[in-house]
Amino acid sequence: MPRMDAFAAGFPNVSLTTQVHAQVMARSLGRNEIAIWPGKAHDTNAAHGSGPIAAGLWSPIGRKTYVAEIGTSLVFEATQAYIGAALPDEKPPLIVISHGSGSSNDGTAWLAADLAERGAHVLVMNHPGTTTGDSSPRKTVRLSERAADLSVALDHVLADPYFASRIDTDQIAALGFSLGGSTVLGIAGIRLDPAAYRDYCEEFGEAAQDCLFLMRGGVDFDSLPTAFSSDMSDPRFTRIVTVDPGYTYAVVADSAAQVDAPVQLVTLGDGFP
Repeated sequence: MPRMDAFAAGFPNVSLTTQVHAQVMARSLGRNEIAIWPGKAHDTNAAHGSGPIAAGLWSPIGRKTYVAEIGTSLVFEATQAYIGAALPDEKPPLIVISHGSGSSNDGTAWLAADLAERGAHVLVMNHPGTTTGDSSPRKTVRLSERAADLSVALDHVLADPYFASRIDTDQIAALGFSLGGSTVLGIAGIRLDPAAYRDYCEEFGEAAQDCLFLMRGGVDFDSLPTAFSSDMSDPRFTRIVTVDPGYTYAVVADSAAQVDAPVQLVTLGDGFP
């Protein structure tokens, strides 16, 4: 499990001092399940989804309900949470997580639970087309649709009076892994250059795992969709944490220079090339 203190600089108002994973099973955490209907709240809607997006809000609890395990996998232990528990009458910050390619909202349970234990609300969701069991190469290059998932999910939570009254709307952060890291960079306002990414894949070919995955799905690098490089910024997110983001070789430098929100980059292991 990555060290939790690696994220500390990204969330200055959330305590991230404890690393012991064994405490996850014993702590008091809540998770409220949410179904988000794409395309009904945000101008840049998530119309790529044909049904509701599965989502959940992790949080400290105001009152206990019943316990269930979430997030069992070959990699991570399950996390126990009180399902549908009342939120405390406080206004902590909100962190919205974008999972990586082939993961899911439950696949981020280990991180969401740790952040919630330390005082934050944490909103997680599936990304249709790039989640567990439906991860498509052609959907993987449609980044603006993933970013819209985050924006629509945020719309949904802030439109609910119960949740909205318990969130500090001046402290809303986006955190993403890998493809999710690319997604939250887009939320920050960073744009991608399709020609630069094409050139990158032409140079490294199948040696670059991201290019290989897209090649296997028949992605045409000479005609990447507009959703790869369109504006996907959302100024409501006041802080960005990106972990090993993809597509960085295609970042438009001018767009990065214009980002106003603080951005923390976390890298895990050696890079490529």
